Amino acid sequence: MMFKLPKGEPVDGEMDLNVEINVFSFDFGAVTYFKPRSRNPFGHRLICAGESAGWICDADKGKKFLAGEAAQVELRRMGASTTLRERGVIWSQSEFEQVARTLLEAFVDPATLGTHSSPCLA
Repeated sequence: MMFKLPKGEPVDGEMDLNVEINVFSFDFGAVTYFKPRSRNPFGHRLICAGESAGWICDADKGKKFLAGEAAQVELRRMGASTTLRERGVIWSQSEFEQVARTLLEAFVDPATLGTHSSPCLA
């Protein structure tokens, strides 16, 4: 994938990071998904305030990618048809903000990122 994300701290190896899970026990971070036998990520989910907030994945067309709702649909479709490997990392709020400001298109509703109910961007 063409995105360099913060390394962060790895999440507990026992945590369920399946593409259908929407609520997590950590506040900020990312879940990266890999196709079987692939060393390169297929997609990322951005976690804000313990909830899945952003989606980005390969579009299988060169260096293009899907973002937001289109990426959410594609990651869930891929997760239903094959076993994706998952890796989760925990970020600080400032690390999340840095990624979010760069990849606003990854969020289904970027306007909610700075609201009181979703204080993801200061």
